[in-house]
Amino acid sequence: MFGRFNIKGTVEQICDLVACLTCAAVLALPLGGALAQTDPVTNQLEKTLESASVEDAVALAQQAIDEGRFEQAVGILSGLLLGDPDNAQLKLLMGDLYSRMGSFAQAQIYVQDALKSGQLNADQTQEAEILLALTTGGQPQARDPFRYSANVSTGLRYRSNATGGTTSDSILINDQVVNAGNNAQADEDTDWFLNGSFRTSYELDPATNLTMDGFLLIRRQFRFTNNDIIVGEVTPGASFRVLQNQQYVVDIKPYGILGFTDLDDHYAQSSVGFGATLREIVSQTMLLNQGFEYRSVDYSAIPGRESLTELDGHEMRFIAGVTKLLGENWVLGADYLGTDRDTVTLTQDRQQHRLRGTASYRYATPFGLSDEASRVRGSIAYTKTNFENADPVVSANTVRRDNEWRFDVTNSLALREDLTMDFSLSHSERRSNLDNFETDNTSASLGLTLSF
Repeated sequence: MFGRFNIKGTVEQICDLVACLTCAAVLALPLGGALAQTDPVTNQLEKTLESASVEDAVALAQQAIDEGRFEQAVGILSGLLLGDPDNAQLKLLMGDLYSRMGSFAQAQIYVQDALKSGQLNADQTQEAEILLALTTGGQPQARDPFRYSANVSTGLRYRSNATGGTTSDSILINDQVVNAGNNAQADEDTDWFLNGSFRTSYELDPATNLTMDGFLLIRRQFRFTNNDIIVGEVTPGASFRVLQNQQYVVDIKPYGILGFTDLDDHYAQSSVGFGATLREIVSQTMLLNQGFEYRSVDYSAIPGRESLTELDGHEMRFIAGVTKLLGENWVLGADYLGTDRDTVTLTQDRQQHRLRGTASYRYATPFGLSDEASRVRGSIAYTKTNFENADPVVSANTVRRDNEWRFDVTNSLALREDLTMDFSLSHSERRSNLDNFETDNTSASLGLTLSF
């Protein structure tokens, strides 16, 4: 019987990890993790929202122009020009924007104003002259339809509860209180980790993109070798823009997932899903985000892991959040995540509600290590999980109810433009009406992240 709790601490925990990571790869959370799937404009938007400087807003507008999202760029540049009507760089970007939109006469007005200002440097002047020639000839500029980004992280992590074991020495089995075995108790450990992810897209037209995302996680624990894992997934999909104006952006995203995990044995996972996201740009300092996702999951049965097929089923998710800028350095956020999981095994069916608040602060990197800004982030989250049916292996009379608090702090120290040193500290407490599922864990990690 105690072997079941070892599985809970490993396979079920890894299945939840895979489910979380794959779902996070579908919808762009307001302040989501590094594996959240977003299009390139959203990536740039989130980067801008973390800094709120005029330079970053200009970079966002340029990115939007390059991506063909002209209405969004018009809103950004128009707002900036209202605050700085004599800015030649903004006028040059506006000329570029109207050139791509085919409004050549309007483009010439902005470009000529930028040239007359005398504020442009040699490169900008050359660009303005090229724009004038293009608009006179009536030919919009071409752009590369292929986009990609990737990052790799590695480091060491300490966890006070590396096995995911219960905090109680006494647990329920068939409604009988028994002493927990060693494989059901919490044990500390240190592990080495390697995380990698990539994101690519190819634009077929301004409203349609083919996408490909993937990630790889490798963890090697120094003591509990049975918890060493390798998780990998590739997610091909597409993104269809069904609405876009100066305030709203709506995307529909069908996708598929192919995944594998190595935990003593191998198992494969295949999923198909559908997602829809709505982003509302309330102002230059506030962004609202809503999303819905449906996902169907199928695990391949292999010797020794046949029970994984009990997790087959479908899952629906609803996401809503808000991001608010405070000055040039502070970003505040709040979001809600609701999940309804329906599987072939009634004891795994559940509804989950998570509320999370986040804060991010940008500061100058000390000691002159880099001209890039460093960032410290903090979050607090509360998650309530209600299972729909009792697990007869544990208790035929009690349906499980969990409440979890999680606290996270991460500091990313910029060593150069594409390299950061990351330190994180987190603590989680899960309380349940079943002692078997009460856990505490404190973890700390130190590593490097390379982005390209």
